[in-house]
Amino acid sequence: MVKEEMKKAILDTIDQGREEIVAFLQELISFPSVTGEEKWIQEFIASRLSEMGLEIDVWEPDWEQLKKHPGYVQVDQGYEGRPNVVGVLKGRGGRSLLLNGHVDVIPANPSAWKHDPWRGEIVGDRLYGRGASDMKSGLAAMTMALDCLLKAGIRPKGDIILEYVVDEERSGHGTLACVLKGYRADAGICCESSDLNIQPACIGRIWFEIIVKGKPAGIARRWEGVDAIEKG
Repeated sequence: MVKEEMKKAILDTIDQGREEIVAFLQELISFPSVTGEEKWIQEFIASRLSEMGLEIDVWEPDWEQLKKHPGYVQVDQGYEGRPNVVGVLKGRGGRSLLLNGHVDVIPANPSAWKHDPWRGEIVGDRLYGRGASDMKSGLAAMTMALDCLLKAGIRPKGDIILEYVVDEERSGHGTLACVLKGYRADAGICCESSDLNIQPACIGRIWFEIIVKGKPAGIARRWEGVDAIEKG
């Protein structure tokens, strides 16, 4: 298949599968995968990757192993029942590509939403839901991109690695666990929202704790107290 034929086959497959692609994103949003509660969405994703014919790796990150790494961030919850999922499409010796995305989202208070945060409701050309941008759209994009390639009869020469990781919102340990397990590639893309621009850099992150001390005082001598909140 020549380059132009390949391009047309891919675009045609995407156009024909538009409804399926959007429906897949809506299914991802329907899982309230708040950090710490990622099990059910991961089971759903693993099943879908298996249907696509990928090699599936499902495992719970080793909390004790993570604690020994210099990139470890203090968390108060381990990873029992919170597996990472990796799907691999084996190539034929070409350069490999790794796509990464996190499945966890921050909590959603339904009373603060105009649309149900777990429905993926479409209004006009917009889809609303918790994680629609950060980052279930990225998960849907990387999954459906490979699915469309396969449906178009195109099999990449190199390995394609899809990582679906837990605990990004608090620590990034899901991705760190993938690194510790040995997943590597010649190139990688984190499928976070980007306004469709390539962002070849990271803002970085520093975790720190500030302790502000006050001075307690009884209600009868309130003026002698020092409010740590006001000082902060």
